[in-house]
Amino acid sequence: MAGTNQLATIGNWSIEDIETMKQTLAAGTTDSQFQLFLRTAHASGLNPFLNHIYAIVYQGKMSLQIGIEGIAYLAKQHEGYRGYDAQIVCENDTFKAKKSTVYNEKTGEREDEWIIVDHEIGFPRGKIVGAYAIAYRDGFPPFTVLMDWSEVEHFLNSQIPNQKTMWTKYTADMFKKHVAKRALKGQFGIDISEDDIPGAGSILPESEPQRRDITAEVNAAAQKEEPKHETPADDADELKKCREKMKENFSKLGITTPEGIEEYIANHGKIKGEKPTLAEYKALLKVMDLHIAEKQAADDSLPM
Repeated sequence: MAGTNQLATIGNWSIEDIETMKQTLAAGTTDSQFQLFLRTAHASGLNPFLNHIYAIVYQGKMSLQIGIEGIAYLAKQHEGYRGYDAQIVCENDTFKAKKSTVYNEKTGEREDEWIIVDHEIGFPRGKIVGAYAIAYRDGFPPFTVLMDWSEVEHFLNSQIPNQKTMWTKYTADMFKKHVAKRALKGQFGIDISEDDIPGAGSILPESEPQRRDITAEVNAAAQKEEPKHETPADDADELKKCREKMKENFSKLGITTPEGIEEYIANHGKIKGEKPTLAEYKALLKVMDLHIAEKQAADDSLPM
């Protein structure tokens, strides 16, 4: 690394994309940590803007985390992907599971596997006591993961920024995502150790990425354009435009309730403070644009 101002561009990400990632999705990383984040994402085909992968810095150390969206994306690259089901189990539910021997069509062998026999929901459901996830694949027995609440309860007291907040506020959703990742990894043999990624050379590219002085290029580009944020008034105007664009994008995504908007921002916004910064707004808008494009592509594929 030739100096702290020099970052390497990788893949099809533009200078603006990389600067946005550095300020939001990987805020707090050093240049070397950020390069590892970029290289890991590119080598594994994961898109940070779609919440596939993100960096968490705590006490100067970086941990790369793969979201359920990222694990599901990797699973879909395998033949026979048929989705997954994840559910929480509460104290007033009726729940039964048994260990059975099933036949694996691909290997021709019989294997032990957990099978959900019964899951009936009663209201009020009471406290969460566990969760399970089943990953499906053509030609393979369903891969089931059962997890007791005691195995994840520590996340509510996590010291990692934002983790405690997410687990406290969206407990059921976070638990389902956690167990679903385990099931998908098991069914499709996804060998990606999130907490230990900083040493995982197997998923990094063998060749060095092309290095460019991003800071110099950004400064040069800025000199050719009118300054965009010279005064607080300019920033306020930009923030207003971003908020108006967000309203328009939420409408395109079909998200209209305050609860739905709050959940979307919590899952994809990566907001560090009480109010989003201009950079965080722009990062979220980029994510929304990608989701809108995906939704449009899915709508276009439907029969007329």
